[in-house]
Amino acid sequence: MSNQEGPTTCLETGQPLEITLKDLDDEELAEELDRMVSENYYEKRYMPSKWIEAYTSEAVVKSILGSRYEPPLVPDLVSYVLHSPAKKLLLLLALCQALHCLPAMKNFGLNDDYLPVTIIRKPNTKGFIRKLGEYEGEKKDFPVPQDWNPLMRSAFERNQWLFLAPVFTEDQFHHELHSDTPLPFLPMETKPQPKLGGFSTVLEVHVDASHQRVTTTVGLLIYAYYFYMAVINLTMSFKHGQPSSSKAALKDLRVGLENYEREKKALEKIRNIDNPHLVKPIASLTLADKSGYFLFPWAEGGNLWNFWGDESNRDGVIRLGDYPKFLWTLSQIHGLCHALVALHNEEGKISGHRLGIRDLNTDYGPIGDENGRHGDIKPDNILVFHKDGNPHDIILCIADVGLGKFHAKTTQMRMEGNEITDTKTGTSRYLPPEFDMKTNKQISRLHDVWSLGCVYLEFVVWALWGSLA
Repeated sequence: MSNQEGPTTCLETGQPLEITLKDLDDEELAEELDRMVSENYYEKRYMPSKWIEAYTSEAVVKSILGSRYEPPLVPDLVSYVLHSPAKKLLLLLALCQALHCLPAMKNFGLNDDYLPVTIIRKPNTKGFIRKLGEYEGEKKDFPVPQDWNPLMRSAFERNQWLFLAPVFTEDQFHHELHSDTPLPFLPMETKPQPKLGGFSTVLEVHVDASHQRVTTTVGLLIYAYYFYMAVINLTMSFKHGQPSSSKAALKDLRVGLENYEREKKALEKIRNIDNPHLVKPIASLTLADKSGYFLFPWAEGGNLWNFWGDESNRDGVIRLGDYPKFLWTLSQIHGLCHALVALHNEEGKISGHRLGIRDLNTDYGPIGDENGRHGDIKPDNILVFHKDGNPHDIILCIADVGLGKFHAKTTQMRMEGNEITDTKTGTSRYLPPEFDMKTNKQISRLHDVWSLGCVYLEFVVWALWGSLA
């Protein structure tokens, strides 16, 4: 695996990158592409999306194909690669030094949507290339080229995964991935320990910036261009040829795939609510139909308890006469209230509407339904984000939205078993009185209103007398 520095001029200057590959033979081209391959957090190899785009721009594709095919054939092949598309297939063939197979694959109809593939071995043949997961008869199998030896067949199957790391976009929330699919999470000098919760584990990951194109809670939006990265709202740097990254939280929801699917639907709706005080997921992932994950923005400031206990915030607001922080406190209390209204109304359509007590105090249904309630509002689940990466510009966001049904179920089970403890940050501190009755009656969205009121009370105590109070 090579991690040599690639052509970084465009990344440092923002100018289009001039890539000329027409003078490279097949072996040199394969070596050039191999230099663009990186290693991820799990020590799997992948080609970052920015290099896939750079090496499959129209100019570069014309350069690659123009030196290998007769002029009359080039326009049709270029159009096939760019528009079918067959960009990843082109790079895969180039890496395997098998570009001469491109016309046959074009005529057969192979493209990037066909990947990943498996090679079916059959007696008296070289074998057949079949889309992974399909069965004989669903689609025609592409005959393995006659000049491919066993090493070439294995290289084709193995190298395809380099180009299949998912790209997280606004248009696609869920990604079903094969166990061999590399995740675009960058290596870290010190691997963080997963944080264990009641029904999930959370791991800090650094997402390759060219694979993260989702607007997050803090306004991070990354556009990947053919030759360079333009970053909006957050400055990121490329050093020593390493990809830029954005922090994210990878949550492993340990509640079974059936519950994961239900949760995925709820979070997909949350993703469409336009409110800056709700933590919205970047993506959902399933690996080989065995494990389910959600990817969330990373909260640099921890949770609200961490914020209150930070040395710079321990004295609260009023005693310090900190007028700007006082206004910030009011704005965050107001914003969290609006976030809860948006959640309870599901679509969050409250713009232009003055917030009133009736907006919060309406029973929209039991906590056992799938939408429009939280179920476990407490300071631990209110996260502290640095807007645009600025630690002095903070926004509070309600997290674990949509996971309330699991919180409520596990809380009720623990109460029935007398396992609830009244710790400072424990869930029981924020439960409404009726929950203490230990009945099986499900609790409505008024549960959220009570819990948020408890958080507000603590917020006011902190503002007046500091965290020790």
